[in-house]
This record gives sequence, structure tokens and C-alpha cells, in this order.
Amino acid sequence: MNWIKFRKRWLVPSVIAFVSLIISQLLLFRLESPILLQAAYFLGYLGVLSVGTRTFGFVFIYRVMIPITFGILFVALYKEVYLIPELASFLESSRTNEKYLVLLFDILATLYAICTAFLLWKGLTDHDNLRLILSDEANYMERLIGYMRYFDMSKKKFQDMAARIHVIFHAYIQNIVGEDEIKVSKENSVLLRQAVEVISEIKPEDDNDRIALAETMKCLSNLAMARSQRISQMEIKMSPYLLMVLGIMSVFVIYPFFTEAPSDDFVIEICIFILGSLLSFLLVTLVDISRPFNGFWKIKVDSFQNIIDVLDQESEYLKSLQSQPAKK
Repeated sequence: MNWIKFRKRWLVPSVIAFVSLIISQLLLFRLESPILLQAAYFLGYLGVLSVGTRTFGFVFIYRVMIPITFGILFVALYKEVYLIPELASFLESSRTNEKYLVLLFDILATLYAICTAFLLWKGLTDHDNLRLILSDEANYMERLIGYMRYFDMSKKKFQDMAARIHVIFHAYIQNIVGEDEIKVSKENSVLLRQAVEVISEIKPEDDNDRIALAETMKCLSNLAMARSQRISQMEIKMSPYLLMVLGIMSVFVIYPFFTEAPSDDFVIEICIFILGSLLSFLLVTLVDISRPFNGFWKIKVDSFQNIIDVLDQESEYLKSLQSQPAKK
């Protein structure tokens, strides 16, 4: 495993997980939480980390434990601000203008709900569209490779054609499939033109060849269209400015609970913790789906890896044919 892959899969997630664990434990200690609660949280966190798999351990920490850490952080901030006389006085003065603040926060809460719903809908829609387009692109390649068998492969010219197509598609996949992600490669447009040139050299000799040639050209045209759609879809990104605004709005949605001084029943603390955790979870989810090849909502590239296996199988098939006397 090279350094970049190790850093991406293990080092960075591990550092984030341990920093989150340390911060949350310090916050629980600062809040004078019961020892049993601190121990249970610590052991639970270590239990998740010990799983050590990207598909569960790190993802669970990103999607659950880190939002909980933010919830604890907001509770700690709530406690701390009332220890500072100036801030406590400011929060108390907020209650004297409650009628204006209620209107303001009602508007903010409505805008927050609309923005969150829109971004979630858009992010999930873009994510699903990209996954479908990638599936179509891989499917067209697999079908086109399969159409090669419709030609009379006992003849050398068709064997050479299929071999050249296999080489082109092998390079095509290598250009776009990186480590667990899909890249944009300008070289693939040249490869597709080469594929068109190879197929255009075919001279059909019977009805079977003519049908196979028509389907092959149609599939190649669909492949080029799917590639264009995939490139366009990959350029669609969720605006980081909207995510930043949503994060700022999240703070103001929680702010009204800060205007009430701490009491012995811990009701306000519980509300702040729940809101802080849930709003952080929504933001983490939005960031997650805006990165289609990483995280919990990761789009897998297995379909393209499967085509490599298909190409290898077809290459073995061609070698077996070439070892036999071929027709001209």
C-alpha cells in the first residue's frame, strides 16, 4: 500500500477519530459528567475504532460520533458563556426583546428547513444520477465487447479487430479509474475515435455481420454520449458557500436556547445537545454526499473493474482462437 493510499484510508480517518475522541472526553470531563458516562462513552468510542474498517468503523464515527461531539461542544459552550459576566448579561438582554427574536428565529428556522431539504434533495439526486450514468457507461462497454463475438471470429481480420478494441477499452478504463474513484481523462475522447476507426474498417460479409456492425456502432455512440453525461455530471458540485451559510444558520437556530440561564433540571442542555447533534449530522451528510467517491455514500467503481475481468477473459478467448489456423 503506497503512502497516499495509506494516508487517505487509514491515517487521516484515524487522526480525525482520535482527535474527536479526545475533545469529547475533555468536554465531558469539563461538564463534570458522571464517571460511568465518561467511561461508557470512551469504551464505546474505542470499540468502534477497534473495528478498523472503512465501511463501518470510520464511517460510523463520521456519521454518528462526530455529530455527538458537536452536540457536547454546544452544551459546553452554553455552560461556559454564563461564566463570563459580559456574555451572560448580553444573553439576558436578549430575553427582554423576545418578541423580535421569536420572529427572527422563526424565519431562520423556516429558511433553514427549506435550504436543508433542497440541498439534501439536490445532493441525493446528483449522486444517484452520477451512479446511473457510470452504470450505463460500463454497461455499454460490456455490451460492445460482447458484440465482438457476433462476428466470425474464426477469421483473422475479426480477431485483429476485437484485439484492437480490447486494447482501446483497457486503456480507456485505466485512464478513468483511480483509487476508488472515477477521473476525467481527455485521452479517452481520442480512444473513442480510434474505436470508431477500427469498427468502420469492418466489411460485413453476411446479414449476421451487418446486424452486429449496426449494434456495435449504436453501442459505441451510446458510450460516447454516456461519457459526455458523466463528465457533465461530475462537474456539478454542491456549493461550499451554501454549506457554510447552512452551518452559520445552524448556530443561530440553537442560539435561542442559550438565552435561558442553566437550571437544575438539565432540560435546556438536553435540547441543545439534541439539536447540536442532529444539525451536525445533517451538515456531515451534506458534505458526505457532495463527495461521491468517498465516505458513506461512496459510489463504487466495481462495474469498471468487472469489465477489466471481461476483457481479460475475451483476450484469453482470442489467444485460443489465434492458436488455431485462422481463416482470411
